[in-house]
Amino acid sequence: MSGGSYDYLCSAAMSGELSSRERDMYRMYDRLLELGHDKIAADTLKVVQLQRELTTLADSLYDVWKAVEWFDSNDTDEQPVDKACHEYDKEKGK
Repeated sequence: MSGGSYDYLCSAAMSGELSSRERDMYRMYDRLLELGHDKIAADTLKVVQLQRELTTLADSLYDVWKAVEWFDSNDTDEQPVDKACHEYDKEKGK
């Protein structure tokens, strides 16, 4: 079999598409364990965990980013930015 067993997961890492490739990353993790490369398998699992954290963080920033985007597009004044940032800080305990 030629390349592509993991749907070219290596290319996804370079193009920023990993968030949709969690299943492939778990398959790669399992295979690395089978091959005896435990430390590299652990790093692969770490990528899955960090991707989840990144997605959660980006989701929590959605209202802030939207408010800034609308403000910079002259769709609103600065009040929604301040409100979104205040709510974000409150949720994060800052």
